[in-house]
Amino acid sequence: MMPSPSPRRRTWSLRARALAVGASFALPAAALQVFQAFRAYDDARAAAIAEARAAAEQVAAAVSATMSAARDLTAGVAAAGPEVLFDAQRCGPVVRASLDLFPTFSGVTVIDRGGRVVCSARPIPPGPPPTAADREWFRELMATGAFTISEPLVGRITLAPVVILASPVLDDSGRTVGAVSGGLELVRLADLMRTFLRGREGATATII
Repeated sequence: MMPSPSPRRRTWSLRARALAVGASFALPAAALQVFQAFRAYDDARAAAIAEARAAAEQVAAAVSATMSAARDLTAGVAAAGPEVLFDAQRCGPVVRASLDLFPTFSGVTVIDRGGRVVCSARPIPPGPPPTAADREWFRELMATGAFTISEPLVGRITLAPVVILASPVLDDSGRTVGAVSGGLELVRLADLMRTFLRGREGATATII
């Protein structure tokens, strides 16, 4: 005949069963909380990515519009032709008027085929006449006859960090005989990007 379990063992058995039943309810609830936490994280991450993508697209569109306007302006000035642009007296009013149309430029300059500055919308600083002959963007423009955008550099007239955007000046036979360049100050690009990133803490934008 089997001995009956002691009252103490019966008490522990009941307690163990109660713990097991409680765990069977607690574990799914904890798993649900973990799942909900991960889902909330994924939703927040997706929303942040969507917001960042929207901001990046706005910045890219604004920069693209600025570059297109700069191209149109320099090409429009270059269309005046070398007869006007390489005459310092006739050139001055043209470049000054173009700067009024596109104040984002720090300056507009006409350069002949040797890289010499013929005229500038901004006063030329004292010292040796500035030249673009050694600038990579000028060499590229003269070689390709195409609109050119430089790497960031320090402008030799404004003495400010800029990106140069330049269109070729063509003679009657279509040969490239010079350039019309505009300097877009990097600080203005930064201001442009900040207008779209305002309120987005920790956000940065990089133009590649």
